[in-house]
Amino acid sequence: MEEVGGEGELLSFTRAGYIRSPGLTTGIWLGDQLVTWDAHDGLHSALPGLLSGGLSGFALDHADTGGYTTIGNPLKDSHRSEE
Repeated sequence: MEEVGGEGELLSFTRAGYIRSPGLTTGIWLGDQLVTWDAHDGLHSALPGLLSGGLSGFALDHADTGGYTTIGNPLKDSHRSEE
């Protein structure tokens, strides 16, 4: 950021990191959670991730709840007749 003169004006966020990441990046991205209350990949999983990011030293955390949505496949259980 210093090389391009954007110090204090640019935002960077990472998906993964290590113990020194909070000092090297502005924030962390938790990924795309589904639009459900699922504890493993829904809105319920975003809150502990946001809290953990804050306690780890990240000033900004971001979760895309509903950013990448999926729908059920309506043809999954369909079977063709023998005609």
